[in-house]
Amino acid sequence: MAWPTDAIITTDMDAGTDNPANARAEIKQMADNVNDIMNSRAAANGIASLNSTGRVPTSQLGSGTATAGYFLAAQSGSDPAWVAASSFDAGTRLAFQQTSAPTGWTKDTTAAINDSILRLVTGTVSSGGSVGWSTATVGATTLAESQIPSHTHAPRRYSTAGGTSVSVGATANVNAGLQTLNPNVTATGGGGSHTHSVADTCKYYDFIIASKD
Repeated sequence: MAWPTDAIITTDMDAGTDNPANARAEIKQMADNVNDIMNSRAAANGIASLNSTGRVPTSQLGSGTATAGYFLAAQSGSDPAWVAASSFDAGTRLAFQQTSAPTGWTKDTTAAINDSILRLVTGTVSSGGSVGWSTATVGATTLAESQIPSHTHAPRRYSTAGGTSVSVGATANVNAGLQTLNPNVTATGGGGSHTHSVADTCKYYDFIIASKD
């Protein structure tokens, strides 16, 4: 039974304006309204009854059935209805820390997205770069002489008066006389540049990008 909408005219029951003939009908309407209210109790369009925890049962909350991830929303010109909890507009893109997209979303599997990192910006969003995070390296560089720490090199050999080479540190007959000190050391190195990996030891969490359907 629907919620009562008939108003009770009480002027026919006020002192000084009593009208027993009219008052009888108003009293009858009043009783009907009370019965309608009682019969509407626990109905979705009537008075909700509380359950044992003091809450309104979902069966009395309008059309539809309560489902995880949904909430009851007012509908223009109709009863409330259960709608998806997400209020994101279609096409909204978000990052999720899970392998599959949640219900109502579609995972973006564009190859260029794979193995990328996130960058926060305050202006227009964009993308760039071409090297994957797991294979990225620091840019190559060649050290200039001014960038190398100051150091010295010990000579490797002495030359005796007789032309015999004697290694530094080796026992030599001083009577033979150490005639010449060779100031040169054997050269090594090719002067090339080198790189360093940036992804081998950095901690990370994998995310996916998904669009709202």
